[in-house]
Amino acid sequence: MDNKIKKSYEKIRISDEAKNRIQAAITMNNENNCEGEKFMRINKKWKLAAACLTIALIIPTGAYAAQKIYQYFTTSVSQNNYSVDMKVKKISTEKSDSKKPGKYIKVTADFGDDYILEKESDGELNGLDNQSAWASYSYKDGFYSGKCFWYEIQYMNGNKDKIISTYDVENNEKISVNGRKAVYCRYNGIVNSKYSKDHNTDYGQSIYIFAEDYGYIIEMAAQNGLAKDDFIKLAEKIQINKASSEKDASDYVLYSDSTKAEWNTSADNNSNQEINTKNYFTNDEAKVDKATVKITDVKILDSVAGLDKKSFNASGDYFEYNKIVDKNGRLNKYDREKIQYGDGVTSPKMTVCKTESVQPKLVYVTAQFSDTSSPGNDGTYEVPSLQLISKENKKIYKYNDEYNRPDYIQNAFTDNMPCYFEETMGGKSFWQTKITQNSMTLHFAYLVDEDQIDGMALSLNNWAGSDENLIYLDISQK
Repeated sequence: MDNKIKKSYEKIRISDEAKNRIQAAITMNNENNCEGEKFMRINKKWKLAAACLTIALIIPTGAYAAQKIYQYFTTSVSQNNYSVDMKVKKISTEKSDSKKPGKYIKVTADFGDDYILEKESDGELNGLDNQSAWASYSYKDGFYSGKCFWYEIQYMNGNKDKIISTYDVENNEKISVNGRKAVYCRYNGIVNSKYSKDHNTDYGQSIYIFAEDYGYIIEMAAQNGLAKDDFIKLAEKIQINKASSEKDASDYVLYSDSTKAEWNTSADNNSNQEINTKNYFTNDEAKVDKATVKITDVKILDSVAGLDKKSFNASGDYFEYNKIVDKNGRLNKYDREKIQYGDGVTSPKMTVCKTESVQPKLVYVTAQFSDTSSPGNDGTYEVPSLQLISKENKKIYKYNDEYNRPDYIQNAFTDNMPCYFEETMGGKSFWQTKITQNSMTLHFAYLVDEDQIDGMALSLNNWAGSDENLIYLDISQK
């Protein structure tokens, strides 16, 4: 997974499993060329066209008339091609700390026996220390049912009007949830992809519930496998009431501090990330702290013959033999989709523009590690990740992959980590090995498309605090 995504979720204080599930909703798109044409992507600050179709949310005049003076904001909605703007106009005359609500709310919900609360937000009271008030629910049949969801309580802090924008919207609808204004949005996946069913576990739909009388919104998100009507029924189970005291109130996060999902951002003009050449080594040897890593052999394999089947990462279906390997042990070809990127405003963020048959390879690496007691302090070493790289004008870049693949291939890539490791500790510690001596030899392999083996580098210290501290060792093959 992309490092930016990992960092954006470090502050969410929920279980790792819940984080992983929520991360499925958040993907970063990359700039791409497709058959010689450049598809320019629009910066977040790009202003939407002035002539947009305004769809005012209409509610019965009596619904809020009697309590209008007590409202904190009112909401209207406008749509422009693939983007939807929800304008939150402040109308409260109360003077209050912008980081502390004028009213506290108690949010309760009973989603029935089919759903299990994975982890409620914990820590200090009510939004202190930038706490995120997440509640993540797992369906009884598990993550792969595609029916899990989460919600977050957000206080609309500040005295200025706000616009909540969503992008790459396939369809949207103004709805009412327990008498409150709400907006449902379904987002595009990869348009024209033959693998759309592989994305049922993506979080591709959201509901925004506006508690205008209290100054809060509740943002919900669900996996694609959950039917729209069932998602709305879950939203209707959420009850919002005034809290008897601050101590009794539900945790919330300031809207200004909330972690924005992928649908809240238009496409960025992201170029490939440049690597510091001082940290990039091409002579088969590099140092990590005091340890030395030396590549003694790299083999490009088109079959699993001679490899230990138990050393493949089979947990979680990361490596599915029946799909990836034929009866003779050879790696099967697969259809890879090339992506055309748009801005999420005037065009979808991702559209398939080409499909081609591709041969995957196993890149089998033998590496010798000396002074191994240096990296890490827990007596273990984490095997390197593999980064695709490109070189241009004496500069080196992390290559932004521009393809969509079937689920079983994407799983085998396992976030650039090896799918095969002979010295593995196994299970959840598959990518770790015990340091038992000062020098050791490790054997590991990555699944890589045949046309990408000419630009590969090992990232030797995945645990580094920042990208600037990462050490790379080139293993490219011609």
